[in-house]
Amino acid sequence: MFIKGFFGWILSLVLAFNIGAGVGSNADPELKQKVSDHIDVIVDESAGIVDDVAEHARAKADELRDSDAVKSAEEFVNDVDEIVNNTLDDIDAHFGTGETELAEEDKEADAAEAAVEETAEEAAEESTEGA
Repeated sequence: MFIKGFFGWILSLVLAFNIGAGVGSNADPELKQKVSDHIDVIVDESAGIVDDVAEHARAKADELRDSDAVKSAEEFVNDVDEIVNNTLDDIDAHFGTGETELAEEDKEADAAEAAVEETAEEAAEESTEGA
C-alpha cells in the first residue's frame, strides 16, 4: 500500500513538472533542462528508496524463515503430511483400493434386489392363482 502511494506521489510530481515546463510554446529551454534534471534526480532517488525497501524486506523475510516458530510450524506440517500419507497407505494395505470392493458390493446388492423382486412376483402369481 505504501509503495503504491509513493509511486502515485512520484507520478504526480513528474506530471506537475512536465505541465509546468510545457506551459507556453516559447518556454525557456534552460527552464526545460532544469525541470528535466529535477525529474531525473527524483526518479533516481525513488528507485534507490525502492531498492532499499526491497532489500530490507528480503532481509526481514530471511530472518523470519530462520526463526524457531517458523521452523517448528514447518516441522508440524511435515509431521501431519507424513501421518496422513501413512494412514492412507495403511488403509489401502488393509482394505485394498476400495474400488473393486465397491463394485462387488454393488453387484451383490443388485443381485439381492433382483432376487427379492423375483420372489415378490412369484408370491403375487401364487396368490392370484390360488384365488
